[in-house]
Amino acid sequence: MSILPAVEGHFSQSVVAGTADVVSGKVDYLNGTVDISSATGVVNYVRYTVTISLEENRVNPSVTLNVDKVRLYARDRQISANWTVNMEQDMRALFDVSMQAEIVNILGQQVALDIDREIINALITANTRLNAASHTGTFNRTPPTAYTWGTKYWHENIIPVLNQLSGQIYTDTNIDAGNTILANPLDVAILEDLQTFNYTGTSSVDGDLGYRSATVAGGKWKVLTSAVVTQGTMVMVYKPVEELKAIYFYSPYVPAVLHPYPLGYTPSLTILSRYATALVRSNGIATLTIGA
Repeated sequence: MSILPAVEGHFSQSVVAGTADVVSGKVDYLNGTVDISSATGVVNYVRYTVTISLEENRVNPSVTLNVDKVRLYARDRQISANWTVNMEQDMRALFDVSMQAEIVNILGQQVALDIDREIINALITANTRLNAASHTGTFNRTPPTAYTWGTKYWHENIIPVLNQLSGQIYTDTNIDAGNTILANPLDVAILEDLQTFNYTGTSSVDGDLGYRSATVAGGKWKVLTSAVVTQGTMVMVYKPVEELKAIYFYSPYVPAVLHPYPLGYTPSLTILSRYATALVRSNGIATLTIGA
């Protein structure tokens, strides 16, 4: 028999379970508790269902929104290089290469790699410190001894583990499932054995700094490959299109600025970047540990 509490949470209902009885009690909406009593003791327990939605909330069907500011602290990252005028002249004469242009490319890539490494390590640390154990999974690249189908077919078993982590992100964020995987090239070799693995680009066209873009499970997850990801750890994150749903912010306060070298026998060049980062939703992160 269904019993519907009043607006204040009180309920009382006559029931028949072989013998007539009266079940009464109160639902405490504020504290989430239920008190129940039985007139004759024939009914000694009930099952109850809780529905949380604004439409069915008869006590206070409204919501109050607060806009909070997240304070960001800019940090500096710089790298410099020195060379000689003789070397610059030789590079121009022998190889027709601009020494300054080459150094700018090298230093710019190094700064970007360092920032990528910092962000990835921050995601892994946040998952370890702030998330429950359900945001961490394990998978062994070597099949068990009793498994006779071979390594390639064994690697297909990584999909259920990734599905579990992706679904856990959806459950905890209530936004969407994890859709991006960050992995070391040696760990991506496991994904390359999957029948659903498909490249969508190359490092020279679709990615920066050695990233290679691919998809797994029919495009469900985008895979970004980089050596800056720690080997043995795959990072599953939810990467949204809208900024309001972001889990992690990287905010370049001042883009990479080039400081030309001074006139002199030993030229130098410095690239300076200022940026800030902020983690806003740790439950949008999950990690998969790859065992031997």
